[in-house]
Parts: sequence; structure tokens; C-alpha cells
Amino acid sequence: MSKRQATYYPKEVIDKIRNVLNKSKGMVLDEDLLNTVENICQGVESNLKRKKSKASELARNIIKEGESKNLGEQIQEEREIFGNIMEVIGTGLCLLDKDSKVVWANDTLKEWLDLKESPVGNHCSNIYQCDVAGTDKCPAVRVFKGEEGHLPESWVTTTKTEKRMHIQHIAIPMTNKEGVLENVLLLTVDVTKSEKLVHRLLLLQQFGEITQGTLHLDKLLHLILTCITADYSFGFNRAMLFLINQELDVLNGKLAIGPSSLEEATQIQAEMSSKHDSLRDIIDRLDYSHNIDTPFNTMTKLMVYPLTDTREVVVSCAKGKKPIIIKDADNDPRVTEEFRKSLGASEFVCVPLIAKNETIGVIVADNVYTVERISEDRVNTLTMFVNQAALAIENAETYKRLEDKINQLTEIQERLIRSEKLAAIGSMSSYVAHEIRNPLVTIGGFAKTLSRFTFTDSKIKTNIDIIIEEVKRLEEILNNITDFGKPSTLEKVDTQICKIMEDTCMLMENYFQEKQIKLHKRFEEDIPEISVDPAQIKQVFLNIIMNAVESMPDGGDLDVIIKSVYKSIEIDIIDTGKSIPQRVLQNIFDPFFTTKPSGTGVGLPVSLKIIEDHGGNIDVKSKHGKGTRMSLTLPIK
Repeated sequence: MSKRQATYYPKEVIDKIRNVLNKSKGMVLDEDLLNTVENICQGVESNLKRKKSKASELARNIIKEGESKNLGEQIQEEREIFGNIMEVIGTGLCLLDKDSKVVWANDTLKEWLDLKESPVGNHCSNIYQCDVAGTDKCPAVRVFKGEEGHLPESWVTTTKTEKRMHIQHIAIPMTNKEGVLENVLLLTVDVTKSEKLVHRLLLLQQFGEITQGTLHLDKLLHLILTCITADYSFGFNRAMLFLINQELDVLNGKLAIGPSSLEEATQIQAEMSSKHDSLRDIIDRLDYSHNIDTPFNTMTKLMVYPLTDTREVVVSCAKGKKPIIIKDADNDPRVTEEFRKSLGASEFVCVPLIAKNETIGVIVADNVYTVERISEDRVNTLTMFVNQAALAIENAETYKRLEDKINQLTEIQERLIRSEKLAAIGSMSSYVAHEIRNPLVTIGGFAKTLSRFTFTDSKIKTNIDIIIEEVKRLEEILNNITDFGKPSTLEKVDTQICKIMEDTCMLMENYFQEKQIKLHKRFEEDIPEISVDPAQIKQVFLNIIMNAVESMPDGGDLDVIIKSVYKSIEIDIIDTGKSIPQRVLQNIFDPFFTTKPSGTGVGLPVSLKIIEDHGGNIDVKSKHGKGTRMSLTLPIK
């Protein structure tokens, strides 16, 4: 055989096999492909047998001529040609005998399965990482039994690259020249790329189904970024989410998911690969609180970009409504130095969140740790997912706005009902107080007159004193009721709220010492002046502080905190006394409701009315064993 003939045959076979694999790239293996590959392999086997026969005949002639050395070289050359064919096609190959023991395996398979030693002589179950190896479900076993081989699929992790591969196994019968089945050739094909594409497309469907009932915005955002970073789906190392704030006209960092180091990235990838096999799996095990305080998330929340600053790549992405792939951030003029330093990645992608043809935000993703290239196909699939995510975000935000409006309307309705109730009660209480006061004065007057006489029976004197004390108490109650019924007229002036609190605490200083109360004041610096009625606000402070002290009969700590929060001032009065039971808590602002033996039940309702007349609110939180927190909010003008 000439050198030209020896090299022509393997190239032709290689081209055939390559064409078959190229045509089926990205497709699930089917019966037609099996038959095509089987025919090619049988053709190789048939040609080799013919060549072997010719080689034997040639050997006999050469032996006769004393040229056996050339025969050995020819046979070795044929073996090398066949071996080269098996390596070039890029498929893992393994030849098994009837006992499922390995007769031969190519280097590709050894690399994929991370085989340190030659697998020849070992049972296939010792080298394949699949559940059916060596069982009746094994494709090789089925072929030996005369049945058709299955196409079992499995995921394997290659140690050298630390990447997961999705592989399919194909069993092809190999017969001898008499047509007897002696071996089975197992083809192991890497279908990771096509499998991940299928998973990503299925992810779109699953995501749509799941997010229909997900209206909690924070959980939804966390879910979206987890899908982008999970190895099961898109597998990016990190992802950041920015949302547009229409009121401030800025693009604001909202959430970020991703490791802070390569070691953490490797650990997370291993955990996600071993624990999660589906989107539902990810959702069921997702810990929404895990990512709150990470450095990457904290940095993202501090990133704010005006929508007028088109120098920023995220703003350009939002305005242009098209994905932007940055291949070299260091030399790309679309990336500012500030954004480049913050992100720390040379290659990344920006994808706009578009809902109803309006941009609501931008997602940024990168592979800063694995340094895997970001392909156009991957970005196209990601864009499909992000568009669906944008609609889910829009629905969640709409639901949140409606929920806020409903809560606001409910609060207004409750205030209106309470105001009407207070007005009715005020009118009635004024009438009752007026009608009771006259006979009460008479009773008090007679009792005082009688107290001037001397009685031989001391019990009479005691009873007269009790009448006088009870009349005084009733007069105080009537005064409170009368004040409660009066319409409030505010005399507002610009005042420093901290000074009002200081004066109130100073007024009660002796009372604190008597009741063994330790006062702790924490006032934030630079609290602005606000327009209030000082006398009425002081009355509120007195009412609430008095209640706090009375809840600590054995002494305790009283914290008074004043701070500025956005466009309002918050005053927190916190005690360590007896907590308020839940059944009582919901009624404490109802007029004349009280749990005190000598209480009137008008202190807190009047306090709430004063604060609401100032445009503020009072919030109460009470926990068993931890006391009560009264939070007063007053608006800054």
C-alpha cells in the first residue's frame, strides 16, 4: 500500500463523521443519527478487515521473501490511523466486551471522566458516572441482549476545568466477520451547550408560571438575579440590578448577587451544582436574607446615576433599550473610570429591563472569576429572560402601589371615623360634664361644711373625708372630659422639638427619681426646627412619658430618642416595663378605654389627635418582656 493510499482513507472517514456531528450539533441524538454513525463505524470495521486480510496475504508473500519487518510497520501504521480517527472526532469512545469490561477507550473519554489510570480491564460501572452503568438499563447491556440501546443522560464534573458537562451515551453493536456480536462501542457525546440552551428556554416558561403568584418585589428581584447566576440556568458569576426612580430621575442600584472572591465563587458553584437541578429547586431552597449584607450588594445599592448622564454605560443601555456587551472595559469609551473601578470586571453585559415598551431598569452580569467569554447567543437568551422578568417586576410594583393606596385610603377612613367618633363623644361628654358638675359641686360643698363639725363617731369623719376626696377626683375627670370635648386650636410657632422634650424631662425629674427611673436621652445633632404648638406637644410628651413610668412600678430604663428621618422627625419613647397585650394594644387609642383602676382613658386619644392635627402619627410596638416603644412622627415643613 502506498503512503498516499494510507493517508487518504482516514481523512475521508473523519470528514464523514465530522459532517454528521456538525449537522446534529445542538440537537438531541435520534435513531437516524445512531444509524448514520453506526454505518460509518461498520464501514471502518469492514475496510479494516479487508485491509487485515490483504495484510495477511501480503505478510505471507513478504515472509517468503524474508521481509517481515515491513509487514509489522504496515500493521502498526494501520492501527495508528484508526486511533487517530477515534481521537479527532471529539467524542468519548469505549469498547466493551460481553462482561461489560473495557477493552479500549480513547483519550477524550479518559479526560472527560478524569481517569488517572487506563480503564482497560475494569468494569464500565467503575468508570462511568451514571446510575445505569452495569444494570439492565445500561445501553450496552441492552444491545448485548438484542434490544435497542437507550440514550441515558448525566452530568459529570471534570476535575481539570471544574466545569459540569452534560453527556449522552450511545451503544453501537460491533460484530466479527461471521456476524457474531462480540463487542459494544459506547459513544459518549458532550451535549452541554445544547442542554443548557434547552434549560434556559424551559427556564423562561417556568419563570413565567412561578412569577405569576410572586408579588413580593424584594423576593422577585432576588429570584431574578439567582436565575441569572445559577449554574443550572445562565451561570454568570455575578449580577446587578438597577431600577429607574421616576421621581428623582435616576438609575438606582437595587440588588446584587455574587461572590466576593474566587474561592467563594468556586464554593457557591459547587453548592449550587450539587443541590439544585431545577428552577423550582432553587426557589424552594432560596435564602432571601443571605445576600443582604454582602460587600457586593452594599456597593451596588450605593450606585446612583442620573438618567441625563449618558456617559454611563448603564444609562446608555436604559436609554437605547438594547443590550450592550463590553469586551474590554479598560479601553472602551462607553465605560467611565468610576463604573470600571466599582465593577472590577473587564468583560460584562448590560441588558435593559423593558416593560410595555418602557425601560424600568438595567441588569449587569459578568464572569469576573471564571473569565468565560460572553457570547451573542447567550446574551440573546438572557434578553428574552430579562424581558419576561421586567413584566414581572412591573406587575409587582403595580401591586405594591395599589397596596399602598389601599392602606392609605384605609388609614384615612379610620381617621375620619375616629374624628367623627371623637366629635360625637366630645359633644356628649361636654353635655354630661355640665349636667354632673352642678350636683357634684353641691355634694362637695355640703361635705366640706360637715367636715368642720366635730363628731363623736370617728367613722363619720372618715366617710366625710372620703366623700371630699372622691368629689375632687370626679372634678378632675370632668375637667379632662371637658378638655377632650373642646375643639383644638393650634398656635404653631417654629420650635426646636429637642428643647420641648428637654423641658418636659426636667419637669418630671423629681418624679423619675421617686419612681427609680433611669433616663437616657439620645438626640441627633442638627435636628431642624418645625412648626408646632409647643404647649400641646408638651402635653403629648407628658402623657406618653407618664404612661411609660407607670408601666415600671419597680423602676427601670426610659430611653428618649429624637432623630431626623427623610422628611420628618421621629421621637421614640421606649420603656422596659410591662408589655401591652395584643388584645389591649388595638384599643389604646379608643376614647375612655383604660386598664388603670383610676384612669380616664382620654390621655392617649387626646395625644393621638394632637399629633394628627400636626400632620403626624403615633406607632406603638410592644413585646413581652421587652417593654413598649411609642414612636411619634412629625413632618418637617
